[in-house]
Amino acid sequence: INAEYMGIQIKLRETEMAFRSDRHIQKRQVVEAKRQDFSQKIKAEFNMKSKAEWENKTDVVIEENTVRKKVEELKREHEAQLEQRRQKLVEMLTMEEKQYEQEFFSNLETPEQVREKMAKRLQELRYKREQDRKDEVERRKEIQFRKGADELRKLDAKFMATNTKLDQEQQMLEKLNRQEVEMQEEQLYSKLCEVDLAQKAKREIEEKEARKKQVEDRMKVLNWQKDTREAQKIGELRNDKKEKEMLKQQWGEEDKLSLIHISEPTRPLYISYAVFCLKKK
Repeated sequence: INAEYMGIQIKLRETEMAFRSDRHIQKRQVVEAKRQDFSQKIKAEFNMKSKAEWENKTDVVIEENTVRKKVEELKREHEAQLEQRRQKLVEMLTMEEKQYEQEFFSNLETPEQVREKMAKRLQELRYKREQDRKDEVERRKEIQFRKGADELRKLDAKFMATNTKLDQEQQMLEKLNRQEVEMQEEQLYSKLCEVDLAQKAKREIEEKEARKKQVEDRMKVLNWQKDTREAQKIGELRNDKKEKEMLKQQWGEEDKLSLIHISEPTRPLYISYAVFCLKKK
């Protein structure tokens, strides 16, 4: 009986050791699975973040390249247009030079034509000089005649006095008319100045109101941007806090599991059959 009891007790110890080793293995597998999942999540997030950064960088590079290509194409088109305009200007200049050259050679006079023109000009000058001499002779004869006739001289003096008086009256009338026109123009200018000042004041008030409204709109936009940024910051802080708490909680659970695993004895203890039955219950 003692031998059988000892055999049963040995078997029970073996089974208990097997169960305990299986339980340790299962716990270790669970912890390892959690750690592997957590590391995979971190790797996936890091890969997504790096991929997003790479995509953003490639988008910026592609945009810069497209803009650079477009600018180069516009420069080439502009240079081609300038070259075409230069060619057109060169062609026009050559055509004008040819035309001027043709006109110059066509208008170039021969020595016979020059002599004919000089002779004609000489005749015209002689005729004009003769006419001037005759006119001067006639004028001097008339002056001499008037100096010899007293009555005619008196009539000429009266005629000149009446003409000067009429001229003075005409000048006075013109002066009065000019003064009236100037007064009317001054009145009109003063009215226009008043209208311009009123319009200017009105325009300044409208511009001031528009600037004030623009400033208010800008302040509203800035306040909205400020509120949105503060809200984003608050949300980011909350998310960071939640992530830290989750990580702290997860790390606490892992530490507990590791402490439990470390605190459990690696060597099995011998217990009696009665203690085994009590633990099983």
